[in-house]
Amino acid sequence: MALPGSKRHDLRIRLALSLCAAMVALTGAEIGLRIVAVDLNPDPCLRYHRDLGWTLDSECDRLDRITRAGFRQTHEPDRAAARRRVVVLGDSFSVGAAFPYSLTYPSLLESRLNATSGGDGAPWEVVNLSGVDWGTAQQLIAMRRYGVDLKPEAVVLQVFPFNDVCNNSIGMAFLCSHLDPHRPYFVVDSDRLRLTQLSPLRARARAISRIFGVLETQLGWGVPFEEPGLSRTERRARRQDARHAATLRAELTFSALLYTMVPEPEQRIVRDGWQVTERLLNEVVGLCREQGIPLVALVIPFAEIFNPDWLSENRAAERDIVPGHATSKVEGILRSRGSRVISVRERIVAGSPGWRSYFFPHGLDDRHFSEVGHARVADWILEDLLAPAEDSIETPG
Repeated sequence: MALPGSKRHDLRIRLALSLCAAMVALTGAEIGLRIVAVDLNPDPCLRYHRDLGWTLDSECDRLDRITRAGFRQTHEPDRAAARRRVVVLGDSFSVGAAFPYSLTYPSLLESRLNATSGGDGAPWEVVNLSGVDWGTAQQLIAMRRYGVDLKPEAVVLQVFPFNDVCNNSIGMAFLCSHLDPHRPYFVVDSDRLRLTQLSPLRARARAISRIFGVLETQLGWGVPFEEPGLSRTERRARRQDARHAATLRAELTFSALLYTMVPEPEQRIVRDGWQVTERLLNEVVGLCREQGIPLVALVIPFAEIFNPDWLSENRAAERDIVPGHATSKVEGILRSRGSRVISVRERIVAGSPGWRSYFFPHGLDDRHFSEVGHARVADWILEDLLAPAEDSIETPG
């Protein structure tokens, strides 16, 4: 039986009022969350960033010298100040979370540059655009967004191939880091790099709405594999590769990361990761060249490749592992583009003290630099930056 006209009118009014009330409540909640600066932290001591995925949280009591922008450096950069700047693009090795900032290589490099200059000219400032668990994609985005405008005298690109390849590969998501749902990725599309994320729709909703971000964070929603533009067959292949890598994860001490040390990996996701990594490195080098900024690459090995016991154990599980392959490959890519490369692996092999002095012991701080490691790296970069221009930056033949 149809409702009388007056009742239908009253029902429409009630529905309209309810809808308006809901919109007002949601708008109020959204405004309130923005006013109180509710953050969508993907992890303790990290802060959500719509472009970079995350930066450091300035309110983290475990780290000193965190700027408002979420980077660890001596002080807030002042673009108007007359300073000579060096920009560092790196990951957790450059953040140096195990130490006060004054003992990390970016801070030591700044002190050494100013001591060497003897007060002649403008003071030196090292701007540390680095983030925990960052890959090359985030370093490229940080350079584009923050680094170029600072007009630095030089850029230090810190690369850790052992997990950078995994961090750069959308097909290897979740195998290396729980932060991957927030991570920006580049994929090769028609011979060009296209920026995307695991779930682009969620990423857009997260950037627009604090309410959505809070619900996502609090409810712990899983992130489905979502990559627009792939065919159904390609999507199925990606999922199969991910399942295969997950199986391999149980077989090897360091899971999919070890496959960066295999010269001819069978897994397509590893090959794709290397392809994207090479393109991203070329993009960073090309960007610096366009801006006339000298680039020095600091390539860091995984510490365990110097450990005979570890090598013996993992070669038994995967006989194709070549310990120096990942760092050598990255160094070759960068040198082919005319970049000066500081190979930490080569320096450790050729010099003293022994490799254990450069890194934390196994199980502590995930084999990052020790205090000695930070000091040595600062010396090596200083030496390179002070070298004559024709020696410091090579040009491709």
